[in-house]
Amino acid sequence: MSFFKTKEVQDLRAKYDNKRCLDFYAELVALMDKYHGITEAKSFPTKAAQKDFLDYLNRAYDMDRHYVYKSEPNMHGWKDTIYNLCHVREKHRKFNDPEKFDRVMKLVELREYYKAMPIVKKAPQKKLPQKTALACTHKGTCQICFKEHCVKNNSLLMVDHGYNISEGRGWYFGQRVGSCNGWDHLPLEKDCSLVKETYQDWFNGLLRMRANRNEQYFKYDKRLKKDVPVDNPYNTHERKWLLKDLRTFKDIIKNWAPKELKEVEFANENNV
Repeated sequence: MSFFKTKEVQDLRAKYDNKRCLDFYAELVALMDKYHGITEAKSFPTKAAQKDFLDYLNRAYDMDRHYVYKSEPNMHGWKDTIYNLCHVREKHRKFNDPEKFDRVMKLVELREYYKAMPIVKKAPQKKLPQKTALACTHKGTCQICFKEHCVKNNSLLMVDHGYNISEGRGWYFGQRVGSCNGWDHLPLEKDCSLVKETYQDWFNGLLRMRANRNEQYFKYDKRLKKDVPVDNPYNTHERKWLLKDLRTFKDIIKNWAPKELKEVEFANENNV
């Protein structure tokens, strides 16, 4: 529930008949402090939370600064008016009504109190999925992209992944575009055959690249409407990236051993 929808805030608004004044904002800040536990924690969770507190203190001052000044003529000019709470100092008392200026100084003390508080960000909490009858209970590593994804409960094959959802045109919903070649295969923890096949295919491609390293390649240019010469893939970064991937695949094949799949944690696991 949002803080502004709590019963305490609703009662506070009813107390002041939905009118905004210095006392209203002062009590609102006290309720915010109690609700979020700022004084108890002696810190703010975020910079935005601290700005909210300082903003409501400034609003409280705005409600009072228009009539705190003395009404005697020639006591002060417009240049002596303090428009921001952060600029109020004790030396400005002589320009103001003493009783009302005491209320303003209490706001100044509160502002300095909250301004001096450090900002300590809370550790991110891991969001766990809800367990259902069809939820996947284990995760495995894909043999192609080497990323962790869920596996089917019965066959232990990798679920569909690596796709994008195309944008709809207003009259139809987006559809899946592309998929990783490792889906519907066993995870790397249980099998390594797909890695071996991929390694062999890429190695054969490297051999063909080496055999054709002196061949001239052409590409059709739409602007010139003719074929133009382009660099041979053997002389580009494509060969460098291919060699790097082949070394990675070779190390995986060499050090492969069957492992247990990782169990999925659920938020309501004990209740199912």
